[in-house]
Amino acid sequence: MYSYTYEGLGRRVAKDTINTTTGEVVHRDVFTHTGNQLAAVTTTINTTNSARVGEGYV
Repeated sequence: MYSYTYEGLGRRVAKDTINTTTGEVVHRDVFTHTGNQLAAVTTTINTTNSARVGEGYV
């Protein structure tokens, strides 16, 4: 299951992947914008592959 977080201007700022059995967030991507353009995506939680935490792209 996915949960999305939006800020006041309607831009998506985070996407969480949630374990439907435990309710635990198992993966989180945080989005950074420049104006209305997506500028970067960063993984801040990844319980299945901790080496990917902090990984992102611009």
